[in-house]
Amino acid sequence: MSNIKSTQDSSHNAVARSSSASFAASEESFTGITHDKDEQSDTPADKLTKMLTGPARDTASQISATVSEMAPDVVSKVESFADALSRHTTRSGAFNMDSDSDDGFDAHAIFESFVRDADEQGIHIRKAGVTIEDVSAKGVDASALEGATFGNILCLPLTIFKGIKAKRHQKMRQIISNVNALAEAGEMILVLGRPGAGCSSFLKVTAGEIDQFAGGVSGEVAYDGIPQEEMMKRYKADVIYNGELDVHFPYLTVKQTLDFAIACKTPALRVNNVSKKEYIASRRDLYATIFGLRHTYNTKVGNDFVRGVSGGERKRVSIAEALAAKGSIYCWDNATRGLDASTALEYAKAIRIMTNLLKSTAFVTIYQASENIYETFDKVTVLYSGKQIYFGLIHEAKPYFAKMGYLCPPRQATAEFLTALTDPNGFHLIKPGYENKVPRTAEEFETYWLNSPEFAQMKKDIAAYKEKVNTEKTKEVYDESMAQEKSKYTRKKSYYTVSYWEQVKLCTQRGFQRIYGNKSYTVINVCSAIIQSFITGSLFYNTPSSTSGAFSRGGVLYFALLYYSLMGLANISFEHRPILQKHKGYSLYHPSAEAIGSTLASFPFRMIGLTCFLYHVILPIWVAQNSGIIFYHLFVLNHVFRGDQWFI
Repeated sequence: MSNIKSTQDSSHNAVARSSSASFAASEESFTGITHDKDEQSDTPADKLTKMLTGPARDTASQISATVSEMAPDVVSKVESFADALSRHTTRSGAFNMDSDSDDGFDAHAIFESFVRDADEQGIHIRKAGVTIEDVSAKGVDASALEGATFGNILCLPLTIFKGIKAKRHQKMRQIISNVNALAEAGEMILVLGRPGAGCSSFLKVTAGEIDQFAGGVSGEVAYDGIPQEEMMKRYKADVIYNGELDVHFPYLTVKQTLDFAIACKTPALRVNNVSKKEYIASRRDLYATIFGLRHTYNTKVGNDFVRGVSGGERKRVSIAEALAAKGSIYCWDNATRGLDASTALEYAKAIRIMTNLLKSTAFVTIYQASENIYETFDKVTVLYSGKQIYFGLIHEAKPYFAKMGYLCPPRQATAEFLTALTDPNGFHLIKPGYENKVPRTAEEFETYWLNSPEFAQMKKDIAAYKEKVNTEKTKEVYDESMAQEKSKYTRKKSYYTVSYWEQVKLCTQRGFQRIYGNKSYTVINVCSAIIQSFITGSLFYNTPSSTSGAFSRGGVLYFALLYYSLMGLANISFEHRPILQKHKGYSLYHPSAEAIGSTLASFPFRMIGLTCFLYHVILPIWVAQNSGIIFYHLFVLNHVFRGDQWFI
């Protein structure tokens, strides 16, 4: 991943020069260990030098024995040299993770220039804070949930009846309870807790993804005073929830995936009046450079079964795709999953830059956060079995729990310390005399929090922020900004950026790209149709046109219908449904646009297989009687069995 430079570059360069100087000095001191040329070459120092620099590697015991023969001051010089060498190597190679990285790339300067140009040209940048008060959510096991399909519309009365019946008899579970939070525009909130503590549910409630909570959601969530219900209706595109799992079309390349997301969010009014093509290319290169993806442009994204980019790179593709959705409020669910420590830190820095300059708001859950990542955030909240046990500034978390009686062990990261407090079986360092006073259970932690002055101060801050914000001004900015972004034929009340037919066009192009990326499926489909048609056609060849051949002709019709019914089912990929749900949440396109686009893209290729099958099965039987039957049969089969795309 490329190095994201900050305003402290000058100090970093000074440190690097200092490190190089110390490295050179240590190297000179180490070379001073060796004796003059006219001395014997079998001294301990010469032996150690040969062991460290020679082509053959000696064992650790030999090196240890040689070092023992050396004087204490010589050993000290060797240790100083090794320490300087380690520091020099680490600093000189820091963040140089991508061979294609550009040392002159500065994300901070790029975003700063974008904000300045947008302000000069009268292009509004949307921003909003979030207030969360006494939010609770009930739900059922996540495995019982399912995404909506076209069939749900047809079965709506039955669905309503089942929903009423389920609410009467289904046992609910309290997922989160009485959670409060305040995130002003431009702030980053870290959400900590063990798996199952309710962190993901808290983010989903914040992002308005509340359909899966069968027991309902209570409390108040507002975005600069705009109620959540109104926000989801008018400005849904600005609230983005990025899930933990990375779901993508596996046969698309990284470049195609990013280009599609950016194209769906390309505004009509662009900074510096760049063309649409230039806008897409510049945005794609920006995100790819930030997250070190430029070398993967022509590599398939892949999944668990299709070979593609690595797991960490796929996670970075997910992050870049979410940023391409251009939200003003982001909820990142374990976004560092699968990333190494350095990449995770760069991700946190990238989000920090965007929140500082674009004034976006970010809620992030991270299960393993280093101290450097922790310090990039403004506030932190800790959840324990769905109950909130702390919310406040990051530097006030340790003193709060220290006052409670819990001490942070030496060399332990703050985030790890806060998460460990929610583990009843974990190691806890307790202040002497507080062994029987500190809270142990989630209920005890929550009671302590609700009675603390920190909780009272948080409630005051929320009330003061609600008084400070101008809700009507926020709505006005949102409306003006969305009007600037929407294309010519987009409905005024729609929260999609491009028009519906532009969405269909983009989905159709993506459909052709998916087919091209998986050419083997189309080839196998056509070949199997030809082979089976030869076998079936040979069985019914020269069928008499009299009543004695009626049964045979009926059998051919039945087999043709059965064959294409089964082939239509084979074309329904249920693994695409989570992708469609994710893009719907990003407000990239309407789900029906994907259905139409996939149908149009696959139509010619399905026609090839259908024509080959009918040519060898139906043609030898009916061509002598009425050739119109062939074309009618072809028309009906193709249009009936292309309806499979509508049920994905």
